[in-house]
Amino acid sequence: ISPIDLIVNTPKIDLEDTYTICISPSDHPAIVLTTDATNDRFEWRDENNTIVSTNSNFPLTRAGEFSLTVYKTINGLECSNFKTFTVNYPPPPEVLSVEVNVQNESENTVYVSVNGDSSYEYSLDNNTFTGNGTSHTFSNLQPGIATIYIRDLNKCEPSINDSASIIGYPNFLTPNADGFNDYWKVYGVSSNFFKEIDIRIFNRFGKVLYVINDKNAEIGWDGTYNGISLPSNDYWFHAKLVDLNGNSIDKKGHFTLKRN
Repeated sequence: ISPIDLIVNTPKIDLEDTYTICISPSDHPAIVLTTDATNDRFEWRDENNTIVSTNSNFPLTRAGEFSLTVYKTINGLECSNFKTFTVNYPPPPEVLSVEVNVQNESENTVYVSVNGDSSYEYSLDNNTFTGNGTSHTFSNLQPGIATIYIRDLNKCEPSINDSASIIGYPNFLTPNADGFNDYWKVYGVSSNFFKEIDIRIFNRFGKVLYVINDKNAEIGWDGTYNGISLPSNDYWFHAKLVDLNGNSIDKKGHFTLKRN
């Protein structure tokens, strides 16, 4: 009986556990992983265990779970080593606040601020963007629910969006089934923004003709009372709203119902 030396040959893999790449990798210098080129074979696999490359270098083009298996023949024996790693996108910015200030039916502002590690631009249609920073103010928007799109100027972080409620109401109701002003409602009122919705419509004698609440706020009033079409005339409303933060809005006004 005599001792012998056993040599364990383990091919070298020098990779991190996680990597972060921009959401648009083609707009930035590529991150390329490299491994020991003295190995004989390389198998880069994705989360489906599909071989996506057999080169010694591997460019990172998307997020996901990946692995590398390397092979090396030493003293007539092919040895292997295995490493898994994760590729992530950076976290998106966080909306800190969306503040709406309505002066009247045509003058309003929407201020949005975000928290993030980059500079951002803003849009209302997801096509035309403006701004450069961590905040932006839109002016004179149409009443209703506005969607605000926010994207990283450096095209690195994921894009996000948020919504704003801009209160307003039409001056006319023309229920002639032409698709325009067939219903009267207070724009921007939705249960997504208001926990209490009470909008009452009156005739000139103070009789309540219709009540708008969270169930029908997005539909509105069609100019009828108990199924009977009301005549052309001026009508009044009183809107009491409480937003999700407990702030109250109390608005009174009038509008004209017109029939052909």
